[in-house]
Amino acid sequence: YKRQALAVTAAAATGSVASPNRTPGWYDRLRKPSFQPPKAVFPIAWTSLYADIAVTSANTIDRFREDGRDAQASGYIAALGVNLAINAGWS
Repeated sequence: YKRQALAVTAAAATGSVASPNRTPGWYDRLRKPSFQPPKAVFPIAWTSLYADIAVTSANTIDRFREDGRDAQASGYIAALGVNLAINAGWS
């Protein structure tokens, strides 16, 4: 669990540092739908999503290894790494 949690935390922290603390002026001026959640919801949602990625990934990798499917575990780890890099880079 430690490796997956560390990788997910690193991706989340990188994305957070790369993101500006304010939204661009053009975005603030857009007319948004009434159902758009307030800004305070987004850090909670992203933290929950990243925590879910860490726990789910650790469980999946452990299950692959327990079943002797090491190649699938390695493939999952590689895909997870690519996914986290894209998530961090998106910001």
